Amino acid sequence: MSEVRCPICGGIANIALLSQGHDLLSRPLFQCSECSFCYFDTSDWSGEPFSEELNELDLGSVARCLLVADFVTAVFPSRTTEYRVLDWGGGDGLLTRVLRDRGVNCVWHDPFVEPRFVGDSRYDDRTHINLTVVSEVFLHLTDPVSAMKLLLSKSDVVIMTAVVPPREFDAKWWYLMPATGQHVAFYPKNSLQALAAQTNSCTCSDGRFFHVFSHRRLPFVKRLLIRFRPLAYGRAFLQHGARMLRVAFGRSASMTADDQVRLIVARREASGR
Repeated sequence: MSEVRCPICGGIANIALLSQGHDLLSRPLFQCSECSFCYFDTSDWSGEPFSEELNELDLGSVARCLLVADFVTAVFPSRTTEYRVLDWGGGDGLLTRVLRDRGVNCVWHDPFVEPRFVGDSRYDDRTHINLTVVSEVFLHLTDPVSAMKLLLSKSDVVIMTAVVPPREFDAKWWYLMPATGQHVAFYPKNSLQALAAQTNSCTCSDGRFFHVFSHRRLPFVKRLLIRFRPLAYGRAFLQHGARMLRVAFGRSASMTADDQVRLIVARREASGR
């Protein structure tokens, strides 16, 4: 086998895991000797990355969307609808809907899936984006450097989610997702630092799931909330209480009603009624 190079830092990658079984797990998992990035070689793989069948298997999507929405609103609270959030690779649009329900001006983009929940809240590349969320997307990408450069060219901050691998794991590690074989890239802590270096960005991570990339170093309070998730979710808890009080008094900041009106009007105009 010819020398294999890491797609993030260019270091020499060695075979870390051999397993028989699913389409992807029947090929070697490589790990970079420099930044520890782990990935499957998918250069000759013709599998479809996303499908309805795979969406049906993702039973954790609702809980994950709520988790991510709480993190976004706790660490990066939006004070005005001029603050725009992009749900990149947003799938069926559930995260976009949850954020808009909470009054966040979030728009959706995904080239592979038709959304169910976003209405006309779709991304226009002429629009400035303050914050981009890529929830469980980088696990499917074979060129993370190019993807991160693209996202940072569109927005000031990128929140990426991915479970950090344990130091030692085998083919039974749940996050390999052998039932679907769609997770092809895994990000140890060193690889996140290497990704930031390759994209000329700053990074801050909780070391477990949330990883934030930005053009400039984030303020101290935001870095504290990111690194110590109990603080972020304590803030989210207080936000939930405040939001429920507003709802109780009929003062919800939700954008959902306006979205529905716009969608109804657009459909009537399209049908000529």
